[in-house]
Amino acid sequence: MAKPILPTPSLRGRDAIRFAKDVLAEQESPSKERVATIRRAIKSFGYFEEQMRRQTVFP
Repeated sequence: MAKPILPTPSLRGRDAIRFAKDVLAEQESPSKERVATIRRAIKSFGYFEEQMRRQTVFP
């Protein structure tokens, strides 16, 4: 039988502030590695390419 998954502890104080700043910075200007990873994922899965084409053709 599998063990139950334990909940992740909540971030508090300095850790929470640092995490929020990191998330906001990544959203404003994503790292080159992250962009490259997302592009590879989109190319490797035909489903995503098909969905992207549908969105651009029929907005």
